[in-house]
Amino acid sequence: MSDEDISFLGASSGAEDGEMDWEEVDISPAEPVSVNLAPGPVISNKTIEITLPSEKSKGKEKAGPPRVKVMSQAERVARLNSHKIHTVALLASTAIRNRWANDKLLHARLMSLTPLALQHGFSMIHKKLQPDASKRGRLFEAAMSRLCEWWYESFDVYPDAGIKSRTYDQVAAGALDGEEGEVVRSEKSLMKHALQRSGSRDISAQLFTALCRSLGIPARLVFSVQSVPWQASVGKPKPKPKKSTPSTPVLGDDSDMEEVPIPGPSKPKAQPAVKLRKRKPPEIRPPLAGWPPVFWTEVFSRPDGRWIPVDPVRNLVNKKRLFEPPKNDPNNRMTYVVAFEEDGYVRDVTRRYARASTKLLRGGRAHKEWWDNVLAPLTRPYRLNRDDVEDDELQYQTVIEGMPTSVAAFKDHPLYVLERHLRRDEVIHPRTEVGRFRGDPVFSRSAVISLKTAENWMRQGRTLVEGAQPLKRVPMRAVTINRRREVEAAAAEGEETLQGLYSYAQTKVYVPPPIVDGKVPKNDFGNLDLYVPSMLPAGAVHIPHKGTAKIARQLGFDFAEAVTGFEFKKRRATPIVTGVVVATENEEALLEAYWASVADSEEKERAKRRERVLKRWSRLVHGLRIRERLQKEYATTSNGVAVDVEVCHLH
Repeated sequence: MSDEDISFLGASSGAEDGEMDWEEVDISPAEPVSVNLAPGPVISNKTIEITLPSEKSKGKEKAGPPRVKVMSQAERVARLNSHKIHTVALLASTAIRNRWANDKLLHARLMSLTPLALQHGFSMIHKKLQPDASKRGRLFEAAMSRLCEWWYESFDVYPDAGIKSRTYDQVAAGALDGEEGEVVRSEKSLMKHALQRSGSRDISAQLFTALCRSLGIPARLVFSVQSVPWQASVGKPKPKPKKSTPSTPVLGDDSDMEEVPIPGPSKPKAQPAVKLRKRKPPEIRPPLAGWPPVFWTEVFSRPDGRWIPVDPVRNLVNKKRLFEPPKNDPNNRMTYVVAFEEDGYVRDVTRRYARASTKLLRGGRAHKEWWDNVLAPLTRPYRLNRDDVEDDELQYQTVIEGMPTSVAAFKDHPLYVLERHLRRDEVIHPRTEVGRFRGDPVFSRSAVISLKTAENWMRQGRTLVEGAQPLKRVPMRAVTINRRREVEAAAAEGEETLQGLYSYAQTKVYVPPPIVDGKVPKNDFGNLDLYVPSMLPAGAVHIPHKGTAKIARQLGFDFAEAVTGFEFKKRRATPIVTGVVVATENEEALLEAYWASVADSEEKERAKRRERVLKRWSRLVHGLRIRERLQKEYATTSNGVAVDVEVCHLH
């Protein structure tokens, strides 16, 4: 045995000891470890290579695909609040710009710059000169095209100025620190840009809106609100799927199997004959018509009775499909599109310009209720004729979008619905299919009706018609402790507690029994259910004053406490009692006694308050007298120095 060989001998070589016989193994630092698995002498020179993975490789093997970072609740709230605040701030800024566009001096300046031929082109469009409305509409559009072309040629646009969209991460990282925004402080700043005939794209659209208003054309300033998006995926490229690498074949499920290299001819990778260039990042190219604007103008065509979009920056008239920015535009994202009219009121016109308006309205925006509350004070309180026509046009735009192309898009869709997306209290009736999507029937959203239990219908003053059968049965919700006990008792017996749901068509107005001989009908608890005014019995009156039950009891009138609702607290339903219900003939006497008791209680409260005030004044006067006496007796010391004595009294 050589010096490089190391022999490991067993402690006992006897077979009866049951010990394993150790063999000689050659260990070489430069060569892979070779182990002879045969119990006898070596038969061949073939070896098996054992590869032990390191800690780093173990971690890599265990690591799966990259985990997507989930947005926390705090970050989501912060993003939503930033989105909402920024949206309101931009709306307020645009409202001020819209008011400046009504300045009379600005109108005069713009009129002085406009050629007379363009001004006369609109004044010649009159019903007396051209009775045909369709021809007047074509003349108006042609005159607007000439005016837009003149503005496009005479106004110099700064390419990089104006409002731009930025993501939440860009703003948080300070991407806006080096940018200088366009500052417009008053109407005089707009006049300066009008005289210089230069400014940003936003200024150009605002001045063109003012020009149209100076010509007597109803014009709206349209703004695509570029607020900070709240979604984390906005502005980030989609991750590319990784190429699958061929894995080493594994025999069996044993994790302790050794890796056995499979011998085979290994060919070196051929080098390319031509040296390939590195692929450059895709260049962001603008559309053929140019990048869509953030501000533009809508003019109202009186002959056609519709709003026509006008883009003075790109010289486009009535091309509404060219205002939605492409997906590769990093500076413009269409989420809210609002139109400011001359009187300051606002209309949401997003559906006119967005191709997939349904997906857009449900995707990038904040909560629908919040957006409705923001627009509520800015919406005209009365309706105009053109508002109804515009609503029909916007609704038609939603209809012609067609059926969604994904299951997720069907959820909360305004026109179509899948049965899998129905809520617990919804049902489709009648079941008329309007199409199929991946084998599932598609129904119209108008066929979805809401259902309620008989108890909930009663709280709305309606009762089931005779013979009504539930349209749907759902498991009972254990809202209160009593209901929970019922559900648990049924579950212990192996039964499921179901409750029926009914539609509005299966109910009728609840008519309570009338009052007979001054007797008020009561329920099992001695009260009267009065959830809505229609549940008041005939010949009865509801007195919703607190304390009337005690007075009615003293007067000997028959009454019932009115239960107007329930308050759910700590898994208990507590009835809300609001006054009493008495017969009509007892109303006057009960009210007289009630107001007399109220006056008496107020008089007692005044007497108590007067007594408290007198006690406080007497305590103050008594303390002042004690202070005066102490001043006289102990005001001077032996040295003749005057000392001011303070009397502390209890309040």
